[in-house]
Amino acid sequence: LAEALLAKLNYSNRTQIKPLKLTRLDDGGYHLDMTGSNYRSLIISIQGVYQRNVLEPLKLTSLDISGSKITSLKSLQGINLTELKMADVRITSKKYLVQQAQALKLKRIILNESAYSPDVIAQLKETMTVVNADQ
Repeated sequence: LAEALLAKLNYSNRTQIKPLKLTRLDDGGYHLDMTGSNYRSLIISIQGVYQRNVLEPLKLTSLDISGSKITSLKSLQGINLTELKMADVRITSKKYLVQQAQALKLKRIILNESAYSPDVIAQLKETMTVVNADQ
């Protein structure tokens, strides 16, 4: 169902989309692999009435958006993640990355450190484990 909603939200032809892979983790949560997906929007919005992340009901604790079209971590609001892998993701407003990552209450983030300033990496390390995907 989430896949169908994502396709509708993103005006995608479902036959051209790589299937998503959901895996149960030892902590009781789930990991969703969205590597290389064309999805940009994850939020259903009915202006003034309703706004919800399509992935929220999946009870995700880990998400991989590496190589995806997501350009802001704001689109991940509503998901209770502990780990986010975002290698090769082009965040459009890098100055808000720290604020958005902290709002998600992540414990671990995996990203390309070379894509961000040392100050941004240092600020992320104050509240979470940062793993360099460049290595």
